[in-house]
Parts: sequence; structure tokens; C-alpha cells
Amino acid sequence: RVTFNGLDTDKFVGFLDTMQVLVALLDDRTFPLVHDRHCDWCPYDLACRHQHPPTLERDETADDRRHFNALAKKTDKKLRISDLGESS
Repeated sequence: RVTFNGLDTDKFVGFLDTMQVLVALLDDRTFPLVHDRHCDWCPYDLACRHQHPPTLERDETADDRRHFNALAKKTDKKLRISDLGESS
């Protein structure tokens, strides 16, 4: 068991909320596409499905992607996805 010193209860709940989404994606073997500057140098660009229409459609509409996208919207005031008006 690991103890996190200095992490208040609210922030710990927010951390667990984030981990729940990430672990669920891992368990489902679902890895959302993330377009960022790393795409410019990624050695797997030719194999990547970032321009594959069915993959893009799935990525835009899947519930797991919606939860993943919500993680980027979390703040110090909105620590959980439910705080954003998203269902968890």
C-alpha cells in the first residue's frame, strides 16, 4: 500500500477519478488518439490510424473517449469529471 502525504482528500478523489478513466481504457485495450507535437517526430506515423475515417469516427463518439477528453478539462476547482457536468 502506498501513502500519499500532503495530498488533500479532494485532490486525492480527483486523482482517483483520473486513474479510474485511464485504468478502464487500459483494461479495455482502448488507446485514444492524441494529436500533438509528438506526431511530427513519431516513428510510427505510417502505421498510425490518425487519418483512418472509421477510427476517427469511433474516437469522436465513444463514451470512453468522452471521459478521456474530460480529463483535460479538470482543474483545481473541478477535480472530478462529474464536476464538469460529465457522467463518470
